[in-house]
Amino acid sequence: MNTSDRSIALLDIALRRRFTFIELKPDPELLRDKVIDGIKLDRLLIQLNKRITLLIGRDYQIGHSYLMNVENLEDLIFIWYHRIIPLLQEYFYHDSNRLKAVIGNEFMQVPDISDIPDSLKEFRGNETQYEIAELQGDEFSAAILNLTSG
Repeated sequence: MNTSDRSIALLDIALRRRFTFIELKPDPELLRDKVIDGIKLDRLLIQLNKRITLLIGRDYQIGHSYLMNVENLEDLIFIWYHRIIPLLQEYFYHDSNRLKAVIGNEFMQVPDISDIPDSLKEFRGNETQYEIAELQGDEFSAAILNLTSG
């Protein structure tokens, strides 16, 4: 533990002695009436958080605020690809198999490396690498509906 770590630890202890902390959990009930293109946003949040909790713990759950202002499919696509996926990529840094387990097979694809020289392919390693599939419209809706069904 270096000096700055000790300073933060002492500050953390001091704050915990002086203040009360109230845990604010994700509240899917706030999304109960939000249905976008047949997608129940409360079910989406519940399923994502179940999977996240199982893989890395409850402290990493996604809050309901991510989905509160979603009014149409375009909003959901934007939030999914620009807020939720980047957060999950950070959580599962260099572990695309666990990311795939959270968001589903449809949102992950094996990158095309057919035009890469063989001399580079040998450096890839044994684990299959994935990239995020940019789904739109009905494909996106179907993939999210599959995710919400559990």
